[in-house]
Amino acid sequence: IFLWSLGLYALQRRGLLEPRGLQPSPPPAGPFLMWKTVRGRQLIDRLARPARFWRVFGDLSIVLVVITMVGTTLLLLWEATLVQSPAVRGNPPSPDLLLGLPGINPIIPLGYGIFGLSVAIILHEFSHGILARVAHIRIRSLGLIFLIFPIGAFVEPEEEEMRVLPRRERARLFAAGPATNILLAILFAVLFSSVMMTAVTPVRDGVAIVGFPEDTPSPASLAGMQPYTVITSINGTPIHSFA
Repeated sequence: IFLWSLGLYALQRRGLLEPRGLQPSPPPAGPFLMWKTVRGRQLIDRLARPARFWRVFGDLSIVLVVITMVGTTLLLLWEATLVQSPAVRGNPPSPDLLLGLPGINPIIPLGYGIFGLSVAIILHEFSHGILARVAHIRIRSLGLIFLIFPIGAFVEPEEEEMRVLPRRERARLFAAGPATNILLAILFAVLFSSVMMTAVTPVRDGVAIVGFPEDTPSPASLAGMQPYTVITSINGTPIHSFA
């Protein structure tokens, strides 16, 4: 990040950033780099033409976002009770598994993580932009935010027009972005758990240990075996089924 900021400072001093719509934030060396452009406004205008459809989508987005907020709050309360259980306290998850950061969390590869994050951010902001145009609000610019990699995006509407927007129109505009991410998550969860899981082959042939009974300790757990272990053979005899 230090070298990235140093490079931004050098480019800013030479006047190579502003002519290309690039601006360090905070100036003069970042570490964030904002790229503003007017490209894409015509695409948003074309996408916003079925205004009636997008108004209905905006109303459904409000409902979906409210349900998600309530559900997330209940989920956090439930998790607050789970972390007090002896099973979790005795075997807490590692910090890198708790952070959903690409390249740090071992189950989120860096390349796929950045790609997925970029798609989610761009669709999120495009949804805001489409609902802004449906409400006849002008879009000043679009852009991306970089911290070495793309970490954010934005659609910049006219602030004065936003302030006088009716409350329902404003709620539609704000709810459209997160609702798009929620629907995207549901879509890919269904695809991954149904269509794509049928094509997954086990790493090894055998029987996997999913977990151990909590009431009575099993011989396998007493012997030190861990959940998600795959039993491939016993005393030299290959294992292919639970029986």
